[in-house]
Amino acid sequence: MAELVLINCQIFHGGYDLSSKHNEISLVYGAEIKDRTVFNTNSRLKKAGLADAEISGGGFWDASALDEALFEGVAVDGQVFSISPSTGVPGSRAYMLQGVDGEYVPGARIGELLGFNFAAYGQGELVRGTIMENATRAATGTGTPRQLGAVGAAQKMYAALHVFGITGTDAPGVSVTVDSNDADLWDGTESQRITFNPATAPGAQWASLDGPVTDTWWRVRWEITGTNPSIRFAVALGIK
Repeated sequence: MAELVLINCQIFHGGYDLSSKHNEISLVYGAEIKDRTVFNTNSRLKKAGLADAEISGGGFWDASALDEALFEGVAVDGQVFSISPSTGVPGSRAYMLQGVDGEYVPGARIGELLGFNFAAYGQGELVRGTIMENATRAATGTGTPRQLGAVGAAQKMYAALHVFGITGTDAPGVSVTVDSNDADLWDGTESQRITFNPATAPGAQWASLDGPVTDTWWRVRWEITGTNPSIRFAVALGIK
């Protein structure tokens, strides 16, 4: 496997794309390890407890989107994060999480560029998924189908939608749907699995679908409304 030099990284925080504001990002995923050692045992015995996840990052402060996103996000539950260690093109790896911003620290020494650090803490599952769509669209369409796999009886399909910008007149908006099928065949035999609420302003949504689902092929489609619309959004899917 080839090594990855982290040059392009996608950092989606709710309805904000903060990728160009950061120069470092990290994801900590782990579990509480509990000691279950009893008498007459020659070594420690451990058992995994609750899982946990944390996102932390930093970069150069910006008075517009970055400051708004991180300042307003502190102590707000259920924020949607998607992070990809690549350019974010469809098919890229993504890590998806609902969380709460716990720290926002802007600062610098005299004469230095004003920087920032932040930390967000998970409020549910950390999902290892795939970016299905990440583009600016002006018309209704469908994304590239991908064979993500079946959803087991004890699993869920998770979906994250980020809407970064909407312009146009006559109520521009986007409605995003996730479909599945047992083959790469989209002739009306597919099943509609997840439907996000129509989005008319920047923001993010998180959705999930309980298994079992035996279909292995998945796609995203969108319906765009309004006059001369231009809508930038991203969608990530993952099974866990």
